[in-house]
Amino acid sequence: MQISMTEWRQHVAKLEAPGAKFGDTDIERMHEVGIRLIKALRAVYGKGLDRLSLWERISKGILSAGTKSQGKGGTFLSGLLDYVQADINKAVANPLLLEAYEDIKAMTAEEKRLFIRTCMADRRFLCLEARDDIEAEHEDLSELRLQLGKEFVARGKDGEIVGFDTYAELKRWRKNHE
Repeated sequence: MQISMTEWRQHVAKLEAPGAKFGDTDIERMHEVGIRLIKALRAVYGKGLDRLSLWERISKGILSAGTKSQGKGGTFLSGLLDYVQADINKAVANPLLLEAYEDIKAMTAEEKRLFIRTCMADRRFLCLEARDDIEAEHEDLSELRLQLGKEFVARGKDGEIVGFDTYAELKRWRKNHE
């Protein structure tokens, strides 16, 4: 079996096993997990960091963590959380992050390498998709505000929609439901 120099470098870097082939559905699944992971990273983004550079920092974090991970899902995830200075308490309570973690944990070693490689290669696209999903969720909440006749609306962990007249009420509710 003859492999190209690029394939050899990726093999040496433990990012791709020679001869491993994946289809479009595998890549789409990796994109879905990546988008979920990025949405979770936005939610646990460090308080001390500049929010204006959030997307760039997440993108660079994917590249940095992917390079250091040697194809290991746990190392990749830990590196990402470190790079965005995630609050560990928020991280372990974030349902999107837990879903992404479970998905990554269930992957084979080859799938983890594909996932990391896909996230690195498509990191800007994945950030755009994550932001687009978040915008759509906000539009849904805006519509709910109108329907409920409330100024502030929140969605509970179980999907329940709750309306509030003041920000103070919303803040109290969030404090009791986090």
